[in-house]
Amino acid sequence: MRLGLRGFAPLDNEQKCSMGKSIRNYCNQNATGPIRRNKRCLTGFTLIEAVIAIGVVGFILLAIVGLVLQNILLTDFARMETIALSHANAVLEEMRTRSYTSLNSITSQDWGTWAANNGYNTLEQETVNVAYGGSTNPLEIDATVRWQLKTRSQYVRLSTVMTDRGDL
Repeated sequence: MRLGLRGFAPLDNEQKCSMGKSIRNYCNQNATGPIRRNKRCLTGFTLIEAVIAIGVVGFILLAIVGLVLQNILLTDFARMETIALSHANAVLEEMRTRSYTSLNSITSQDWGTWAANNGYNTLEQETVNVAYGGSTNPLEIDATVRWQLKTRSQYVRLSTVMTDRGDL
């Protein structure tokens, strides 16, 4: 096989180049000798183009993986926060049912123990604390649920005011 200029093998006159045109019309310079490939007729990627393309695709995939991991962490935190809010709400609802008798039945209860005994300790190192403020009637109540998320302590707090229903 005889090589043409620049070390390229001769092409058929009807072979198509990367531009979709016939070699005869596009790359042939009306010479009677072997048909030469024009640089525009070469197909494929160079090594540098391939490395750059792989780098760009790798960077995009790395960014997508980072976003997915961040989404997983945020979803996990939102799930735990929702559970903690429902536990604090359950404590306040139990207080509301007891407020029909008297506010003393609320303040005399150990709500952390009550929550643990009723299954409201499903989060990692979850604790329920209840604080009272203000006067005795109406009674200001803060229910705080704390838990661990990896190495950080998280908490939610719900506040309400209750009155002794016997005074109504």
